[in-house]
Amino acid sequence: MAQINSARSLYHECQNHGQCGKHTLNNLLQGPVYSIADLDVIAEDLRKIAQESLQMTIWKNPYKSPM
Repeated sequence: MAQINSARSLYHECQNHGQCGKHTLNNLLQGPVYSIADLDVIAEDLRKIAQESLQMTIWKNPYKSPM
């Protein structure tokens, strides 16, 4: 198991505004890597791929949180 260097503190984003996914990713990656706008683009891309593969209209984006 790797040891944490005490000279470096851990990055941590507190949970707020229903942005659990963003906070989880950034905490795992140890920095502010993703913004809500970045994740919205990813969610829209996934919706388009799902729509194309299913060849049907998806009215709501199932990959984006309603919050």
